[in-house]
Amino acid sequence: MKRVIFIFVFVTMAVLPGWTFGALNEVASRNQFSAESIRINFEDLTTGTVASKQLAKWGIEFLEGSHGIPTVSQTYEWGILTTVIENTPVLGNSSEKQMIIYFPNPAAKVGFDVYNLGGSGGAVTLTAYNTQNQSIGTLTKNGVHNSDFIGVAPASAQGISALHISYGASVNSEQVADISVELVQRPQFVSYLAQFADGPIPGTGALQTTLLITNLSDSTATGSLEFFRSDGTAETVEVNGIVS
Repeated sequence: MKRVIFIFVFVTMAVLPGWTFGALNEVASRNQFSAESIRINFEDLTTGTVASKQLAKWGIEFLEGSHGIPTVSQTYEWGILTTVIENTPVLGNSSEKQMIIYFPNPAAKVGFDVYNLGGSGGAVTLTAYNTQNQSIGTLTKNGVHNSDFIGVAPASAQGISALHISYGASVNSEQVADISVELVQRPQFVSYLAQFADGPIPGTGALQTTLLITNLSDSTATGSLEFFRSDGTAETVEVNGIVS
C-alpha cells in the first residue's frame, strides 16, 4: 500500500502599515528623484481653465472624459493658497472615479502633492499602466492628509504611460499639485515660434524679439536656437551681440 503525503506550504508577506502595493514601489519623497527629473507647480495656470493639454509641452497630459474634467483650481491649506488640478466630475460626484495622467514619454517615477481629502484624511489609490495599456500595478496608501506627497515607481524595468489616481468611494474630487516626473529616457523637446522680429522700421524705430528659456530640472540642459526665413532657408540674426 502506497502512502500519499500532502505537503502544505504557507507563505506570509509583511505589508507595512498604511500602504499596500502590487508591482509598484512607493517613492517616499522628492529626494528620491534624480537631477534629471522635471518638477512643475501650477501657479502660472489660469484658475477655471481645462488643464488637459496645458502641460503637454513638458510631456504631461491630464485626460478628460466621463471620469472627469481636469480643471485648474485653488485650495487653501495651512494658511497657504495653492493652485491645483482638480478632477471635476461631469455628472454627480467623484465617488469611484479617477483622475488620469498620461505620459507620451514613459515615466520611471511620478510624484505629487494631494489635496481635498477632508479634515481627517483618506485613502489614495494609484494604478499605473504601460505603453500597451496593461496594468503595471496598484498602490493604495491610507491615512493620507492634504498637502502630503505621494509617489510611485514601477518595480520592473518598464515605464509608466498612464497613472490613475482615485479617492475610492469618497465624493471629494481628486486634486494634485506640484508634480515631479522622472522619465525613462529624457527626449529632446522642440518648440516652434511662428514669427520673430528683428531690425529697424524706417521712420518708426526697431523691432526686437526676446526669448526667455527656462530649465525645469536641476541638471544642466543644452539646446540650440535656429532661425529661418519664410521660405525655409536659414536666417542670419544677432543674438546677445553675436551674429549667427
